[in-house]
Amino acid sequence: MKTITSDLLRDAVLTLLQEAYVGPENPEMPWFADNAPETGVLGTLDAVSFEQAGTPLGSDGTTVAAHTAHLRFALSLANRAFRGENPYPDADWEGSWATRSVTQTEWDQLRSDLRDEYTRLREALSGEVPWDAPMVLPGTLGQIAHGAWHLGAIRTLLEML
Repeated sequence: MKTITSDLLRDAVLTLLQEAYVGPENPEMPWFADNAPETGVLGTLDAVSFEQAGTPLGSDGTTVAAHTAHLRFALSLANRAFRGENPYPDADWEGSWATRSVTQTEWDQLRSDLRDEYTRLREALSGEVPWDAPMVLPGTLGQIAHGAWHLGAIRTLLEML
């Protein structure tokens, strides 16, 4: 039986995280996103105006801005955990959806903050990662799935708008 090395695991995680948030590393061979550059969450959001970002689907519907704020929140929790904190007991998951409409300045800042959290997580995962710690591997894989799910939800929301 062949052993999966930490380096192999790290590289696979970074590849999939990039695909969810930036786009496929190799556009000719995506794993789940479109086969074009900048088709992840960040590239998709860069093409969204602040008006679109704050437009709800229906009277009580969610917005692209809410999805973006929620993703930023989730990545910030992961980054805090990588720094040795335990951010989860006091995490306000419901509050992470509170952003509804945004101004141009708020939209630019929200996208910048999301990009910063993504970059910090990539940096944390690029170093020595304690994959055998209880929450590290499932939490990291969860962040990939979470980003991919929201990518689909955001694209669906934009199509419906």
